[in-house]
Amino acid sequence: GTGSGHRILSLDSWDGVAKKKMAVSKAMLEGARAVGQLLDKFVVLEVGGQLMLLDQHAADERIRLEKILAALAPAATGRARAARLGQGRHGPELWDVGVEELSPGVLLDALPPREVTLLRTFRDQVAAWGFVVKPVPAPRAGDDVFRLVGVPSVMGHALGLEELIEYLHELGAGAGSRGRMPESVLRVVVSKACRGAIMFGDPLAPTQREQLLSSLKRCKLPFQCAHGRPSLVPLLDLAGWRQRRGQPQATLDGEEDQKRRKKGKAGSTSSLGVLFDLGRKPEARRGEGAGPQAGAAQPQQKVPVSEDGLPQ
Repeated sequence: GTGSGHRILSLDSWDGVAKKKMAVSKAMLEGARAVGQLLDKFVVLEVGGQLMLLDQHAADERIRLEKILAALAPAATGRARAARLGQGRHGPELWDVGVEELSPGVLLDALPPREVTLLRTFRDQVAAWGFVVKPVPAPRAGDDVFRLVGVPSVMGHALGLEELIEYLHELGAGAGSRGRMPESVLRVVVSKACRGAIMFGDPLAPTQREQLLSSLKRCKLPFQCAHGRPSLVPLLDLAGWRQRRGQPQATLDGEEDQKRRKKGKAGSTSSLGVLFDLGRKPEARRGEGAGPQAGAAQPQQKVPVSEDGLPQ
């Protein structure tokens, strides 16, 4: 237990029923509901009779990644694109691949023959992603000489000659697929998705938790962040947990909990509510106003609860 008398769920207290193998699908995620936040790091979810922890940073990173990629999609198909104004943790962001002009540019007069061939073949594709290459007069007839006069600016981050050569080799290996995003662009997008996402330590209001979950449900790959880290971790089979406690319902709130919440009784917590009160300082759990006299016996404090029945 903790110093305040609240119990923390221990893996040792689970039996085989509560620790059964758990998994979640996209279909199950559709019915998920957010019931709290743990340590300002995880959103606590009830998903198909299971208690799960949603990594708030990984989830928001995935959401941002897919939104930014969708905004950049026209460049992959060669269609004209319009800059889109997005929102990040630090404020508005411009989701776009622009062109940063180079003056006088970089003379490409020492490229190996293979790269000259790739540049000649895929000049339109590299231009679609902001690599602007122009031919210049060659000192010898029959030679191909180019000058790089513009590079992509991915959400304000400029690429360069090294990324152009990398993309040419990618196109050569992929037979020049027009829908292929340069790996260099993707790396920047992943980095931007991460840095602008909700971080560990950010407290989320109930409406923010619901919005995060709602946006994640619309993602193509909701179960991993932009770097491949899992976004959702199964924690507890509620049916097994209630069976152990002698409570038949496989929901987060028991019958008595629901009755107390409907009556609006202050100080009542859900059966699992105390499990989420782990990251709070002791003084934050004692309520406001003058405390008991020094040396006086202190009764066990009730945990204040929010509108969703969880410790505040």
